[in-house]
Amino acid sequence: MPDYVRGKHLMLNGRSEERVFRIAYQVAEKLCRLLQVSGTGVPKEICDLACRHAAATRFLVMNDLVGLLRPLVDALEVCREGGYEGPSFPFHERLAATAAEEIKGWDEVNNGHLSNASMHGVHLGSAQSHLVDTSSMLGLPDGLRPDIVIEPTTTFPQSFRPIGLICAFRLLRQASVPPALSFLLSHVVHRILNGRLEQLAGTPLQPCDLAAHPIVYWTNMSLRSVFHASKRRLLGLPTIAAHTILMTQSERYICDVFDATLSVGTGQPLGNSQAFRGRSAIEPRMLQSCGPVMLALQPQLDILRNLSRFGRIAAEAGHNVIVRPHPAHRRAPQGLVVWREMAPPWVEDFDVTPGTASLVVTGTSNFAIEACLAGCPVVLVASDFDRYAIWGRHPAPGLHIAPERLLALSTQDITNITLSAFQATRSFIDYYTKLPVFHIPVASDEA
Repeated sequence: MPDYVRGKHLMLNGRSEERVFRIAYQVAEKLCRLLQVSGTGVPKEICDLACRHAAATRFLVMNDLVGLLRPLVDALEVCREGGYEGPSFPFHERLAATAAEEIKGWDEVNNGHLSNASMHGVHLGSAQSHLVDTSSMLGLPDGLRPDIVIEPTTTFPQSFRPIGLICAFRLLRQASVPPALSFLLSHVVHRILNGRLEQLAGTPLQPCDLAAHPIVYWTNMSLRSVFHASKRRLLGLPTIAAHTILMTQSERYICDVFDATLSVGTGQPLGNSQAFRGRSAIEPRMLQSCGPVMLALQPQLDILRNLSRFGRIAAEAGHNVIVRPHPAHRRAPQGLVVWREMAPPWVEDFDVTPGTASLVVTGTSNFAIEACLAGCPVVLVASDFDRYAIWGRHPAPGLHIAPERLLALSTQDITNITLSAFQATRSFIDYYTKLPVFHIPVASDEA
């Protein structure tokens, strides 16, 4: 592997991210099955917790393993992008290289279809409680007035026991995880079995947590909310997960502790944002002759490449190109450095609004929804896989163009693309304005 890829940060594309979570899920599923049988060397009380909260425990193990698996898949992805056969590490990193190679073999053998969590369906009705986790406050509706708040709890230091680490390693090997990979993951599993699972599952429910009506979890699947829902599920009480992105199509969010999911703010059929429902008669506007085209960036490298190609075609057709960097680029400006290496020096503006453009082009960004709300036609340059992962079989907020189609586009195609984007955005708005309204209690509501 050339030196320039060593230490390089690569934002994995959607398919590679799914690979990371798929492998983590497979390991977690096998481990949790072992915890439900005797003779594993794990204390009985831990096994009992894992049995009672099987789905939540599997979700915990999966999410804790992801942090170690991602850099290994990251290395494989860099090699794939560069056309190299496999990762090459110095001698002191041979264990990681071996584990990466084991991942390739593991994924080929275990890459079966993972069924999504079974959603039983819950009638929202007029009575709901709304829960937030103070450690996961992203994507909440403005002014949300929660009924239940999960506050941070004291984390006690966990003792390191070599015998426990050996037990975790043996457990992974019993789950048929390859040896090098088992060695790297054993510390995470040891940490889960040595206090982490007990702490998450041991917090008792309060009277407000035992409401007979549904609780809506505004937590982006935080671990504390998952175990809270698992405890309600054991009592037969209804739970609903509210997400800011569609999580039921993605293997990374498989968690069978919720009776239903409500995707809010991304135009999903089970719900939509209050801002969207508050507006009426939204009418997309047609692109003016040589009007500005906005490229709404995302962190993923493959999406940046696609947007750069579309921007060049639009610029050759005589359109002014405006670039809206992704909010993540404020925290990780190196992503913009990569973008500037592949794109002309177009104007960049973090705060630009879709109202200043006649056409918005993005990948799978939630900004596409904001553009729709502003009546701006949208083009989504994304793979079929990524498009389906976000919007499923339902209408997407704009015209979907697969990346491979960009190679055949010319400046003469921009007019037809614009017309199709106008029609697709109008269809999206027409479809979702017919959805039932989901009431979100906000602080501005009258008591």
